[in-house]
Amino acid sequence: MLKEIKHMDLVFEMFDEENILIQSVFQIYEYNRDRQDFIENLTLLYKYYYRIKIVKIIREHKDELDITDTMIDFINNLIKVKDNAIMGPVELYYSTKDVKELLESIPLVLNSKRKRRASNDLKIMTAI
Repeated sequence: MLKEIKHMDLVFEMFDEENILIQSVFQIYEYNRDRQDFIENLTLLYKYYYRIKIVKIIREHKDELDITDTMIDFINNLIKVKDNAIMGPVELYYSTKDVKELLESIPLVLNSKRKRRASNDLKIMTAI
């Protein structure tokens, strides 16, 4: 299960920020000494933080990107389901820490999703 944690620097970042959730994971481990439980909790927290950090960056640049809260929620959901269109830019961000490149990719992802939806809608309309 620990293999799902690709970017350990995120775990260290949570420590640096004195994130109460990461502290809780370790406190629970100190109490019950259950390694499997610790790994599961750490992995769940990592997945949450992995997604939330990207959403936070996008939200901070919302006006610059000219996107709505609904679009940000949509991106959040794409990350949750590990949609290929968004996961490429997200993984690239975590490898390079290049916020500018991440932000440049967001409109491209949204446009590709709009085009795909329009194409699907057209197929449905033609079938009727």
